[in-house]
Order: sequence, then C-alpha cells, then structure tokens
Amino acid sequence: MPYYLINKQPIFLSTTRYRELEKLVTKDKDIMWIGISCMAGSKETKEKSELMFNALNKIFLDNPDYFNSYWVDFDLKDKEASENTWDLIYDYCHFYGNASLSDDRDFSEKLKADYERESINYPMGRVFTLNLFLKSRNCWWTFSPKRRERIIQVIINTDKVNHLKGNLKEFIVYADDWNLICGENFQIDLNK
Repeated sequence: MPYYLINKQPIFLSTTRYRELEKLVTKDKDIMWIGISCMAGSKETKEKSELMFNALNKIFLDNPDYFNSYWVDFDLKDKEASENTWDLIYDYCHFYGNASLSDDRDFSEKLKADYERESINYPMGRVFTLNLFLKSRNCWWTFSPKRRERIIQVIINTDKVNHLKGNLKEFIVYADDWNLICGENFQIDLNK
C-alpha cells in the first residue's frame, strides 16, 4: 500500500482504510475504470492515486483534529494487525530510507503461496527479514576503502503479531514475545 504525505505527515493506509478511501474516490467512476485502476502502470492508477491524495488533503483541511485521530494514527489488533505488518514495515523502510525487507521463503514455499493466492496479501510471506542499515559515528570509517555495510537483521513472523499502534513516523509492533519500537530510532523489546 502506498503512504501519502499530507501536511508533512505520512499517512499509512491499512487495508481497511485503503478500501474506505478507494470507495470514496471511485464512487462516481464506472466499473471498467475501477478495474483498470487496479493495474499497475495504467493512467487510471495514477489518476486514482491523485484522487486519493486530494481526498485526504480535503479531509485534513476540513477537520485537522479528526484527520490526525482517524487517518494519521492507527491502532490495529489481532488479524488486521497481522495482515498489515508487512505493508507497515515496508512503508517504514521507504519513509526513513534506513532499512529494507528480504524474502526468507524457498522456491517451494513461494510456489505454494502463489497457488493459494497468499502472495498477493503477503508479498514476502508471513515470515520476512527487516534489514536495518547502521550508520557509523566516525566519519573516517564512511570513506574507508575497506568499508563494509553494517546491518542488523530482524526476522518477523506476522502470525505472532497481535497489535500495531502509532503512526508511520513512530509506531510499536506488539507480538507474543517481543515488541519492535520503530521510529527515527529502532528498538527491540523482548518480553520474558
């Protein structure tokens, strides 16, 4: 799912909110346009994205308090949290530019997910790796010819995620035995 920047505030759209916004902006469109707008790269897709941005901007201008409480902040629980974990962390990686996601499934697992049509909802499966890139505090290290990237890898199993709370700038991923605190700084809290 894309995130939008409205008034310098990033807006994460969960599956439910995305559908709600999509329904709002496509109510006057015919069924053919709606179908084509779901295909990546079409002019209808670009138009739908612009309509969604304009709708969010209008909601913000009409009532900023409502906008912040309903569209900026999120509080997803149980199955909804589990199903939106990948999208949220993907948007987090893109927003801060300090991390990426990688797929941990082997070929047979990918094939099975495609057959069961799960690869649409879980593009990298239910288990994926968050790769956090660390910056050096020493300037000389950055320009060293022997420079190696420093990466922290966190394996996330979305089946264990039961709550997502916050906004795209700063949120917490609550799981059975760990919590991720994601923002400008990143923290892992192990529950024992």
